[in-house]
Amino acid sequence: MYIKAILIKPNFIPKIIEIEDDLRTYQKLVDGYIEPIHIGRELTALVNEEGRLLGMTPNFSIGYTTIVGPAVIVRDRGDVTYESLTDEQITEVMEIYSEGRL
Repeated sequence: MYIKAILIKPNFIPKIIEIEDDLRTYQKLVDGYIEPIHIGRELTALVNEEGRLLGMTPNFSIGYTTIVGPAVIVRDRGDVTYESLTDEQITEVMEIYSEGRL
């Protein structure tokens, strides 16, 4: 199944992507093993769990936590799969990012 997500790479504008909802795809996009980080209402950032150890480039901050390396923003309802972001969630993430709050 394909889902709509947002890919945020360091020093690049966030990009809306359509990807297959599977582990290999997520690992390829973040260049390694994934770690989910809850960032808001039904929103999760999938990041490289070893990003800091690998010296990946800082990307954005959530509160006091700096995310390094690429991140994939997906909709998470708390089960074992991820879902497409809604149009409202895409707009929200893009606005928050452009305002520097993400």
